Amino acid sequence: MSKTNAGTSWSNQRLKLNRRSPDPVWYQSPQTVDASFGPQINAIELPAALLQPPFFDPCADPLIDQYDAFPPVGGIHVNGRQTLGENTGDLTGASVARRDYDLHWGDHTNGGATVPGGNTGDQRFLLS
Repeated sequence: MSKTNAGTSWSNQRLKLNRRSPDPVWYQSPQTVDASFGPQINAIELPAALLQPPFFDPCADPLIDQYDAFPPVGGIHVNGRQTLGENTGDLTGASVARRDYDLHWGDHTNGGATVPGGNTGDQRFLLS
């Protein structure tokens, strides 16, 4: 991009700051079920459809109840509703890791054999 184009673009963008736009710019329709990441502005974009059941459930009671019952330190319990976003992220990461682990050992031998230290591969996965 030439300096002239960059300067013009910057000027146009600055003019938009303090003026109401009759037609907001949307990159996806609200019913699109596809999150995206904008690296230029470090933003994750979640269309409205992704925030509806079954993808997002604000009443995820089983997960809330599970973490409400969890005492990580000396009888102090976690507030499952307050930590729901973190809990969902942790559970999703663990689920993806387990799926990938199973896919890996589906293509390789010795998946369930005991390894040094006396634990099987599955036991080592759960300990990690």
